[in-house]
Amino acid sequence: MILPILLIVGSSVLSAFCSGVETGLYRVPRMRLVLDAVDGSRVARGLLWLTNHPGLFVSTLLVGNNIANYGFPVGIAWLFLELLGYDDPRFNVAVSVLSTPLLFIFCELLPKSLFHQKPHYLLQQAGWPLFALTIISLPLTWTLYFISRWLQHLLGEEPLKVRPALARRELRQVLEEGEQAGLLEPAQRDLVQNMFAYGSEPISRYCMPLRGLKSVPLDSPVEEIRQIGLKSKQTPSLLRP
Repeated sequence: MILPILLIVGSSVLSAFCSGVETGLYRVPRMRLVLDAVDGSRVARGLLWLTNHPGLFVSTLLVGNNIANYGFPVGIAWLFLELLGYDDPRFNVAVSVLSTPLLFIFCELLPKSLFHQKPHYLLQQAGWPLFALTIISLPLTWTLYFISRWLQHLLGEEPLKVRPALARRELRQVLEEGEQAGLLEPAQRDLVQNMFAYGSEPISRYCMPLRGLKSVPLDSPVEEIRQIGLKSKQTPSLLRP
């Protein structure tokens, strides 16, 4: 009787884990992962690597979910067989059908809801088990992973890369949430957005070389400086004699 109980519990835990982690990986702000990775978090670095290889973690969670969904009804039928000593295919099918809502509610819907509400915290706790599951299931998932990579290469589509350069849409969402919470003023939000929008561009695009500036002696009359400025449409720099 212990083996079917262990199979039921193990399948339930595996199903809940895979379902919740899948939602958490899609829900967690990538900016948060990038910042945690920069701070030295190994879990964040691993999660960031997995989000850079979506085919791998999707294949891993798909395999885990399928194993759990197969093992749970088998464990239920096995448990009833041990308790009642009654082995009938129709009875086993009925037990499997009746147990499916329990699996869906407690091992699919509930963990997805929890990871949707607190994706960052729960992924920090589930990080190392996820990495272990990825390594253990690699013999089953590597084929799916390389097929997805081959299709991406064939179609000319590359997987989404999460780079330290933050996505503008996600950054705007974070700033808007900060403004709604009263942590940022509209001017501060605009300043940060402009910094990220123009921060990667070279300063030479907005500055004029020194040799291109008009200059006048320091003791030049004001009217002369003004005339030179009007003609050149610049503010002349003053040179010391």
